[in-house]
Amino acid sequence: MFGVGRRSLATALAQAVLCLAPPAPGDWCGTCRACRQVPAGTYPDLHLVERSEDKKGIGIEQIRELQRSLALTPFDGRARVAVMTEFEDASEGAANALLKTLEEPPPRVYLVLTARDVEEVPPTIASRCEVLALRPVPEGEIAAALERRGASPESARDLAKTALGRPTLAINLLADPALRERRAGHAAALPQVMHLDLPGRFALAKEWADQEDLSDRLSMWLLLLGNAKAWRWLRRSTVWGLRQGTS
Repeated sequence: MFGVGRRSLATALAQAVLCLAPPAPGDWCGTCRACRQVPAGTYPDLHLVERSEDKKGIGIEQIRELQRSLALTPFDGRARVAVMTEFEDASEGAANALLKTLEEPPPRVYLVLTARDVEEVPPTIASRCEVLALRPVPEGEIAAALERRGASPESARDLAKTALGRPTLAINLLADPALRERRAGHAAALPQVMHLDLPGRFALAKEWADQEDLSDRLSMWLLLLGNAKAWRWLRRSTVWGLRQGTS
């Protein structure tokens, strides 16, 4: 699920491990050099491995380079943390190369992998990890967080509904009016598409095939269709999306 906070949690875990002055075990101060640099990905003991722009996923050479880095003594002497994002798209070679490190990681090394769904990760990888499933966050909690960031109560409630339990998406929607308008249009179009006959749907699929935001459109529809409460709410008011886009 996009926007549920996987990367944010991975960053928080890295801060907790690398913080130079933790106020309590498992916590981080937020002010030391490590805490300031980890979110930006510039701390020397943090290793961020993600898909290159010209690749479909993490490749074997990236894993081999990571392994060479993890074999070195930590820069600050505490630990090294490797965060590998979207590992469900990693190549087979990359997954196989990582197995040895997962089984016998070097001392003071922490490995964090993120994925949309554990079922999409090779079983040989998933079985060697402690899986932490992130669930949708209640609307009330998201709305309260948005209000703390400056949103009005009404806007916070609307954005929380739009986010469907995904706090990162809610924050992005608050900060980006263009994203709000685009996603509102996707939501508003869904009831109309559901009423099309089969030829009409195929024609629409052909029309949208090359659009850059197709993946975002489909992911939002799947979420709406999988959330009965949201779908009933959307069907009651097809103008909701247009109003949301202008908020």
